[in-house]
Amino acid sequence: MVAPALYAEIGTATNAATNIAADVGTNAGTNFLLEPLRIQTPSLADLLPQRPVIDPRVQVMNLMQERKDPYVAAVFSLFYSGIGQFYNGSFTKGSLFFLGETLYYAFNWGLYLKFQNTYLHDTVSFDSLNNLDKTLLVGSFIGFIAFKAFCIYDAYSIASYINSTIDRKIDEVMVSYEDGSLKVLCGVRF
Repeated sequence: MVAPALYAEIGTATNAATNIAADVGTNAGTNFLLEPLRIQTPSLADLLPQRPVIDPRVQVMNLMQERKDPYVAAVFSLFYSGIGQFYNGSFTKGSLFFLGETLYYAFNWGLYLKFQNTYLHDTVSFDSLNNLDKTLLVGSFIGFIAFKAFCIYDAYSIASYINSTIDRKIDEVMVSYEDGSLKVLCGVRF
């Protein structure tokens, strides 16, 4: 594109220079020397890389691979809080939830050691605890159940949200324009 035009201009300039050498005192030679050499520059569209046209079926297949199973995310969070968020790609939230459950286990280990030192029994029953210790134990258990339920719900809902976003992208890909005519690709979901 650019190179042939440049060579053509240079070739013309070279031919003109030989004509000037042959015709040294004429006005044509001096006018050529006063005129600037015009070099064709490429347009911005020529310099930018062209986006490859991707087949819509390939785009849909790539998007389908990014889908997350909400039930798998919920089971991962049931196993240990934060793993479902890691599965969904929410690494910061997953780290915080993972840390939260780890701190809960550390807190309960501290309660266990406190009960062992306070009551000096090999096994401590719930009935042998005083009211403050019962409140601590029940409160931590209820808090853990609420925390765990929230982690499971969050993992499930984020996976569902990711899937709905991917479904919208798939719907956008399903309608594509080619050569000015509308081409509609049909898809069936179950």
